[in-house]
Amino acid sequence: MKVRPLASIVMVNRNNGRFIGEAIESAVRQTYSRWEMIIVENASTDGSWEIIQCWANREPRIQAIRFSHRVGIPAGRNLALARTKGEYIATLDSDDVWLPERLTQQIEFMEHDENKAVGICGANCFLIDGEGMEIGRKEFPGSDAECRRAFWYRNPFCHSASLVRKSCFDKLGIYDESFELAEDLELWMRLGQFFRFYNTSEYLARFRLSGRNVTLLQHREMIRQTLRARRMAITRYGYTTDFAGRIAFAFTCCMQWLPPSLVHRLFYGLLLRRLVWIWEAGKLQRRNALKEGRFASKEERTAPIGIILHPFEEGEHEIRGNNSIKVE
Repeated sequence: MKVRPLASIVMVNRNNGRFIGEAIESAVRQTYSRWEMIIVENASTDGSWEIIQCWANREPRIQAIRFSHRVGIPAGRNLALARTKGEYIATLDSDDVWLPERLTQQIEFMEHDENKAVGICGANCFLIDGEGMEIGRKEFPGSDAECRRAFWYRNPFCHSASLVRKSCFDKLGIYDESFELAEDLELWMRLGQFFRFYNTSEYLARFRLSGRNVTLLQHREMIRQTLRARRMAITRYGYTTDFAGRIAFAFTCCMQWLPPSLVHRLFYGLLLRRLVWIWEAGKLQRRNALKEGRFASKEERTAPIGIILHPFEEGEHEIRGNNSIKVE
């Protein structure tokens, strides 16, 4: 009988004492039982360490490491990675929550022979508030091609719902600590040189919007690092982008000077997605016309502009109430 692969769960915590117990419990309650968990306590001042110790004493699969001084999140993740022994790395932020089938479904997918080229498997996520109430949901691109196109206007993975083969890190290195606010995006782009991407259509995590998210508190620096990662993808990793991607890059650059709430609700939630869809829809109209042996009419070329006036398609980026969406 084949031994099931070991999954290594990586968590870095900084002052999330209010939520970390629920996060750890969601890992312990996984239907997939062959896992280890490495928690890096990043010099919290809110009693988080006592909660972590309590769980580590109860659950032998949990290892806890404590920093006496604060370090960057990528540095904390790298320290945890150095302690992992599993074939798969699953990230869980200390204020997020996993659904019980998270590891089972993704490892089952990755273990199929036809998926051996897939290096990163992600999933959709529910959005919850500080009280744990569901306020919406966020979907991610599914196929490898869709994930690669998404690089230029969004992060194609939810970090807390990602499962990465350890061999990816062995081949291409760990988190780049100079990208403290966009370390995951840079990593995905680097891994994409040799590995394929996939997001399951299932909802396997609950992502918390609690008002302390980096994209709300440090959005300008996050945007700058995002742009740097995208430049690096072109100049160093060999990626290319089309006209829609260049538009997205320019608009992202402009957004660093706007208030974060406006960035989230206007740019990431509406304008940029619509511009990309307009461009892609226009290309489709022209391609269909050429297949028919003719040029696209003026009406066909301009019809996609109507997309920008339409409301979001149901389930695409659903937000309830006045909450802002976190852009990965």
